[in-house]
Amino acid sequence: ILKEHLAESTDAELLAHHYTSALELSRAAGLPTRGLADPARLALRDGGDRAFSLNAFAHAGHLYEQALELSPADDPARPELLFRRAHALHLGGDERRFEALEVARDALLEAGERDKAAEAQALVARAWWYRGAVDEARTAYERAVELLPDGSSTAATTRVLAGVSGMHALDGDYEEAIRVGREALATADRLGLDEVRAAALSSVGYARLGLGDDGGIADLEESRRVALHAGALREAGRACNNLAVVLYDAGELARAFVLLDESARL
Repeated sequence: ILKEHLAESTDAELLAHHYTSALELSRAAGLPTRGLADPARLALRDGGDRAFSLNAFAHAGHLYEQALELSPADDPARPELLFRRAHALHLGGDERRFEALEVARDALLEAGERDKAAEAQALVARAWWYRGAVDEARTAYERAVELLPDGSSTAATTRVLAGVSGMHALDGDYEEAIRVGREALATADRLGLDEVRAAALSSVGYARLGLGDDGGIADLEESRRVALHAGALREAGRACNNLAVVLYDAGELARAFVLLDESARL
């Protein structure tokens, strides 16, 4: 009956709920659960992915945690699952994110996935930045760059470069921000990574304006458009905020305040 019901369901989170309920009921009844553990773990992972895509980060983290509880210590997919949980905790502002990201980074390194480990380290840097610890953020980004494998142009590497570009822009190192940002932008375009493209455009636009190049405004407007289309709310908010600051300095106060309101809402 359970299998028939699951076959009819297309909702990832509903599948996860049914499998975890079946596990609990089987354990309570003293029945074997071996055949349920693997599909339950996969359903929980997929449910976490679905929640993550909807920006429901706390719920995504909870589903990933449940999936990890069913994941064997030697499961080759475990490092990636650790990363997904840590990423969800990070975006949800959960204070457990530091430890979770570091655990995921170390597991990915041990598995030989240096680009993904570098991405986890870049998120550590971002977490320090959100806390206002600029020196720690800068050091963490430097470590992320050290972890990048030579010649890599994966999605993970591109996300790291986009973050590094943003750090350079905030440091006032505008030329380096533009160089690294455009490198990330080229790969993001090739791989179809809209959220990363938005992030790189935001950093490049901010840096161009810092050098007196008004073409940076078009980059920021494009960053906002791309991010909103991709549902990347944080990047959209960042682009709105950066554009608002620029317009405010240029005396376009009315539009600047509208964008600041939009940034806060996002």
